[in-house]
Amino acid sequence: MTRKQNGRSSKPSQDSKPTGALAFTKPIMNKQQILQSGEEAAALLNSPVYNLAVNSVVEDLGTQILQTEPHEHNRREWLYSQGSAIGRINSKLVEFVQMAQQLHMDAIASEESAQRQQDENRGFATAPSE
Repeated sequence: MTRKQNGRSSKPSQDSKPTGALAFTKPIMNKQQILQSGEEAAALLNSPVYNLAVNSVVEDLGTQILQTEPHEHNRREWLYSQGSAIGRINSKLVEFVQMAQQLHMDAIASEESAQRQQDENRGFATAPSE
């Protein structure tokens, strides 16, 4: 027996889709876009102005959290979530830098492998470097 509320079944139908939920998909980037994103993210993370702004906001949030009253747990959670969002943004920027670095390292390894293959084909084989 299914429970009804306001004339509707409490069980979702098989065809229903969740509403109000945001679904993000990762953008598909080509190698050049990954490299450019990594360079721009690194520049931003190394920017004194960016770091001053982020540190200032995080410090303000910490001060505001410390100034809350014991009964203001919702406000503390909201302030904490703002700080967490800043942390997630910085993590994503670091991820862009790491993706670009990995792509660069893969390209170097591929070039070295191709060079070794050419050397072997010419009879000038060298020991792999580590």
